[in-house]
Amino acid sequence: MENNEIKNPSPLTQGIVIALVILVLFFSGNFLGALGGRPDSDVTEDTQAEEVIADATTEPTTQPTTAPTTQPTTQAPTDSADTTEPTSAPVADAPSGEMTKAEIIALFNESANKVKTDATKVVKNYEYRTHLEEYLEMPAILESVASGLMSSVFKNDLEPVEYATKEDIVANYQVPGETWVSQLTEAEVAEATCTDNGTEYEVMIKLNPTKDPEAGLGVAKAFDTITPAEIKENAPDMLQTFSTEYFDCVVKCKIDKATGHTTWANYSSPLIMDVTVKFAGTHNAKLGLCFEKDYTITY
Repeated sequence: MENNEIKNPSPLTQGIVIALVILVLFFSGNFLGALGGRPDSDVTEDTQAEEVIADATTEPTTQPTTAPTTQPTTQAPTDSADTTEPTSAPVADAPSGEMTKAEIIALFNESANKVKTDATKVVKNYEYRTHLEEYLEMPAILESVASGLMSSVFKNDLEPVEYATKEDIVANYQVPGETWVSQLTEAEVAEATCTDNGTEYEVMIKLNPTKDPEAGLGVAKAFDTITPAEIKENAPDMLQTFSTEYFDCVVKCKIDKATGHTTWANYSSPLIMDVTVKFAGTHNAKLGLCFEKDYTITY
């Protein structure tokens, strides 16, 4: 989907927009109040911000309605491979012994992309949303209040969500909305390891940092990311600039050797947002967030 065709913001966009709107409200309220007054135009800006909050909390049209059937887990399942007969051939020519970075990436890409072609069900076990306070930068008068608000807005989602149709899997599993899961090359990968446990491979891939990733580029070749264009589409006009830097993004997964299927995956994506708000002056702020999503996949 092109950025200029966004109609329903993703849950990730919703959360970030709500956080930015809260910060905007602080700039227009607490900050100016501490200076001794607010301009007459505040009413218009606050009303706009409230409307954005209302719009951002509307459920996206792709949200599955199937009731969750599993409980959240805090670690990788130890026996997640399906017991039915394999429906897909093993990963082609998987090397024996120690693999090179290129071989691990090829193994991951081939197996990961089968999730959207072969999987019958994906369960998002949980999503951790962490405010990285060490990256918070803003006017001192707002830091303590903004830090508390960010932590309250980005609460963990521990309720499992089931995607039981191909359409839901394509729409919600990494990378949301794409028919593929990974297009990684060595250029995007900082580290890659693969452990052969006899019946399965355990893969870890850590990506290089990416600033303002666009669809299908950098971190966005394998992760759900937020783009400046998407944020500006949904945020108040007083948000003048917005940029992101993703760093230390890591995906871990288990691949069943008999079928080549990914049976478990965990995606962790820390990022720093740099924003400029124009309201009674120009103010800059930096916010750090981390999203961790954990999945089990059946076929």
